[in-house]
Amino acid sequence: KATGGTAETIDTFFVKGSPQYNAKVRQVTNNLKEAQKLVDEYVAEKGPLTVEFQLYSGGVNWGEPQAQQWSRLKGITVKLEVIPTTTAGANLATGNFQMAASGITGSDPEAFYSTLHSTSRGNVYHYNNPTVDATLDELRSETDPKQQYELWTTLTKELLDDAPGVFWYRAVVPMVIRGGISGIERYSTGTPDFTTLWIAKT
Repeated sequence: KATGGTAETIDTFFVKGSPQYNAKVRQVTNNLKEAQKLVDEYVAEKGPLTVEFQLYSGGVNWGEPQAQQWSRLKGITVKLEVIPTTTAGANLATGNFQMAASGITGSDPEAFYSTLHSTSRGNVYHYNNPTVDATLDELRSETDPKQQYELWTTLTKELLDDAPGVFWYRAVVPMVIRGGISGIERYSTGTPDFTTLWIAKT
């Protein structure tokens, strides 16, 4: 409903039929009882918790259903703050957030490297995991499909187990650049590096 029927909720990281798909590597499904137990343990030690969830203005339809899910938990209050997209982007880049919504664009090693490698300037999540870093380093140069598959399995299992975020849905988000433009390099999620673009002679 949130995406008008254009997306599907995520259980496995990649779609069935893709070279990276592994049916055994799955995101943990909702378990309200277990979640409440964890919240209760936190509250018993430190008291009730209030968390601020920043949403860029265009992401309200996606974020509100998630906030509604969290509202079923006792002892934790999630404050929804809707802010302009430019402000949300700046907050992500500087780490000025408690919870925020963003995404990973692409299914190739460079897309994941740009977004999740600890040394990448596109890693606005400030995520740092040595296993993920090492796996991404290998993936960038690995050409054997079988080895690639094993590396993707290691990467996605580590991400889902580490749970730096909740992966909500999968959608097609195209980026179109007209013919005659060269030097296209990724800067961050879904954004080209405009400093490297140039107009080719026709």
